[in-house]
Amino acid sequence: LHDMMAAKPESIDDPTDGLALWWTNQNQFRTFPHMSVRHAARIADVAVKAHSIREYGTGGSTLWLLQLAPQARLHSTDHDGTWAARIMHAERVMRESGIQLGEFVQTCDWDIEHYLSDHDATFELVIVDGKSGWRPACMSRGWKQLRPGGSIFLHDAQRPEYQDAIEALIKQGARLACDDRESVRGAALVHFVKPSPASEPASQESQPA
Repeated sequence: LHDMMAAKPESIDDPTDGLALWWTNQNQFRTFPHMSVRHAARIADVAVKAHSIREYGTGGSTLWLLQLAPQARLHSTDHDGTWAARIMHAERVMRESGIQLGEFVQTCDWDIEHYLSDHDATFELVIVDGKSGWRPACMSRGWKQLRPGGSIFLHDAQRPEYQDAIEALIKQGARLACDDRESVRGAALVHFVKPSPASEPASQESQPA
C-alpha cells in the first residue's frame, strides 16, 4: 500500500481497535475519515453493529468502515473515477495482505441520478460526506433508503446550503441523535435516527425496498 501511494507514511499502531492505519499528505490519501476523532467515534458506534452501509463520498472513511464492520456490505459511491480507483486498489491490497474487510461495492458516476442509484436496496447506516453540491439530494435519497431504526450522518452540517435538507428530514419524523452545529467551530456533524416500529428489527440483511 505504501509503494502504491509513492510515499513514505509512518505506520500508526492503534492498540484500541487494531485497525491498519497509514497516513500520508499525498492527495489527502488516508485510511481514516477526514473528520474529528469525536465525530468518527460517533459513526463507529453505529458501524460496528451494522450489516448494510451506504456511503456517499469514497475515501479514507471507506477503508476505515471496511475494517470496522467486516460483517457488513458497504456500498460506496464517488463522483471522481480516478480517486475511486485508488481507493479500490488500496482495498484490494489490504485484503490481499490478510486484513479482514467487509464486502465492498464501489460505484462512480458524474451524473447525479446514477450517483444516487443503488438498485433500491435498504440500509442500516447511511453516511453523507461526498460531493458538496449533491449532499442535499443524498440526504433525501438516504432517508428513503434508511431502514426503521437506522442512522444517517451528515458531515459539514454547518454549511448554509444543507439547512433545508436537514429541516426536511426533521419534518419527515427524523429524530436528532446528535447535532453540534451550534457547539463546534468548523465541521459539524448531524446524526439522524429513523423511528423504528417495535415490530420491525433494524438489523437484517440488505433487501430490496
